[in-house]
Amino acid sequence: MDEVNSGSTIDFTINFTDPQGNPVTPTNVAYTVIDFFTGNVVFESLINAPPAGATSIDIKLAPPVNTIVNILYAYEMRIATFEYDYNASDTKTEDYTYKLINMVGIPMPGAG
Repeated sequence: MDEVNSGSTIDFTINFTDPQGNPVTPTNVAYTVIDFFTGNVVFESLINAPPAGATSIDIKLAPPVNTIVNILYAYEMRIATFEYDYNASDTKTEDYTYKLINMVGIPMPGAG
């Protein structure tokens, strides 16, 4: 499982494939980030038209998406769910779970 410092950007490359692993070009891509423990939606987005012929896409989740909600916790877990439609009636969903590390109280290198 990937670990990301709170307030950092995380990059995902989503490869669009059918259940057999063959590349496909989606018509729509949606993604949602939820807090693992509470189930609260942190962020959601819809990309109506990925680039023509695209069989993959790079998605950046910016620092506001990756900010600790409860500063009393050492970490929080997030689930990024990517869903895409292809072939007029097919849908595929992929989930990525990552750990968000709380940086509050951790001294910066050279500080102190």
